[in-house]
Amino acid sequence: MRVSKGKDRVILVTGSNGFIGHHVQQRFTQAGYTVIGIDRNRATYERSNEQNNVICEITSNDLSALGIQPAVVIHCAGSGAVGESFSNPLGDFDMNVNTTAIVLDYVKRFAPDALFVLPSSAAVYGPSTVQPISTDSQLKPVSPYGVHKAIAEMLCRSFVFHFKLSCVVIRFFSIYGVGQRKLLLWDACRKIRSGKVEFYGTGEETRDFIHIEDAVSLVEMCINHVDRAKLTVINGGSGRSIRIVDVVNTICDFLGSDKGPKFLGQIRRGDPEHYEADMSEALKWGWRPKIEFKKGLREYVKWWDTNFPILV
Repeated sequence: MRVSKGKDRVILVTGSNGFIGHHVQQRFTQAGYTVIGIDRNRATYERSNEQNNVICEITSNDLSALGIQPAVVIHCAGSGAVGESFSNPLGDFDMNVNTTAIVLDYVKRFAPDALFVLPSSAAVYGPSTVQPISTDSQLKPVSPYGVHKAIAEMLCRSFVFHFKLSCVVIRFFSIYGVGQRKLLLWDACRKIRSGKVEFYGTGEETRDFIHIEDAVSLVEMCINHVDRAKLTVINGGSGRSIRIVDVVNTICDFLGSDKGPKFLGQIRRGDPEHYEADMSEALKWGWRPKIEFKKGLREYVKWWDTNFPILV
């Protein structure tokens, strides 16, 4: 399924003022597509020049009121916080499951020939003793967030089977990049600058980091490599695992800190021990990650230290 560029080929991006959604909208706009973004929140100062953004909730009425027939719908809206899903599971369900059902129904009614793309999460896998993790692995999520992402994927499968929609699910691992204001890198910069360098876990845990630019290039490749009326599931990672202690030590070096991290040994609920993505399917398509992790990490730390040097 190849989507042509131009005003007659519209791409709809939900959650367009979020970290992933903003970069998705930016990439496809620059590539020559007509991109409409919707978000319940207004853009931050970094994204204030974004065009074609509509501030609205994700409801059936608001979506139909857009009056467009997109060729691609990229559903980036939703929660991205494992910890908050424990404190507010109903809210997380609403953001990750209900919004997915509403957008899928919109596609079914108004754009049945469109491709629906769901950025999902490696949290659907849960703990895995086999690395790298393939998309054939059993889903054993250990957080409400992971469960809700798995349900959203099941909704995609249902709409493909019953209504012949075309869907792509990308199970992203640890996305990072300039502009991200949460998760490990943000937290580590803040702690190291404050001199309070205590972290959960042992430091031996591993994660598979993918730069936001590589993540978006994978989304772009998906719209040209999937079959119609089918559910395609792929992983979104670099195919390389990195120890958390190495990540934090590198950030310490970049910030000029002489204090090494202290790991408390306490495991947070929902945190798996090891993650590494099997990227064989994307590699067959010709996709390759271009941003080397240390280079991307250096850019992130420089951005953080320039903009938030006293944020402790």
